[in-house]
Amino acid sequence: MDQGEAMRQTALSERQLFIDNLQNDYGLAPVEAEVLYDRVTTFSQMSHPDSRAHNQIIVTAVKKGEPAGKPIKYCEKIGVLITVLHPDDLSVRRKHGIVAERQSRILRICEEAIQQDAALSLEQLAHIFCTSKSTIKRDKQRLLAREITLPTRGEIESIGPCQTHKAKAVANLLKGYSLEDTARRMAHCPESVARYWEAFGAVAYLHEKGFSPLTIRKLVNLSERVVNEYIELVEQAVTDGNTGQLRQVTARYRDLDAIRQRGGLARAVHRKRGGPPLRIRRRRPR
Repeated sequence: MDQGEAMRQTALSERQLFIDNLQNDYGLAPVEAEVLYDRVTTFSQMSHPDSRAHNQIIVTAVKKGEPAGKPIKYCEKIGVLITVLHPDDLSVRRKHGIVAERQSRILRICEEAIQQDAALSLEQLAHIFCTSKSTIKRDKQRLLAREITLPTRGEIESIGPCQTHKAKAVANLLKGYSLEDTARRMAHCPESVARYWEAFGAVAYLHEKGFSPLTIRKLVNLSERVVNEYIELVEQAVTDGNTGQLRQVTARYRDLDAIRQRGGLARAVHRKRGGPPLRIRRRRPR
């Protein structure tokens, strides 16, 4: 995908439509409109996690725990919400090509289903992506060659839960791989990997301070599965004596000014230390 095509596709996104309306109807600057959109989206996701966005669809999937060999007809099934298109998809295509974009989307959709207590099959993925089952199988093998297991129904029920791609990315960063190298190995955009790393730092810091996984999950807005995987990576790094990268990623959260930027996270840390409620001052975007 060339730069012009990427810009045209981005301009047709739901996000850009919202931002254009804010600029045209309320006279906001582009940066102000983008910040407002991101905050509204985050608030909506936290307040109404079951609501469906324009880039999402509901599919029927087999509930997790049903044996892989059991006929679909007799399996318990549930509806799951999956994200067909994500803002990062165009960035992945631009940097790594259309095949890498599809693999990234397949991983995301499979893990979204798992977080909702369901599992998708290769056949369902082929239907969702309007391609053949053979194509999905080839993508599965290419991911496996990079030590990334595609968490489909067959994989989950035969070998148990697989590590999420977020944890895989963080594990690479802990080993000393750069952000760019990790993004290339995972067929992700560097921006996504940077977000995983930042979230991991928050989890590592809170775990160090003695917060429970449930509290951490609420504070950083991650799934229970991802939080537990991040905690396992923290404990493994400590056990192996590989704490250099760990200290680096948690350093920003040791600075109170940086912690304050996370709002609720700052209040929780401060209360645990026995201090009075913090007043968070929000900076206006320039």
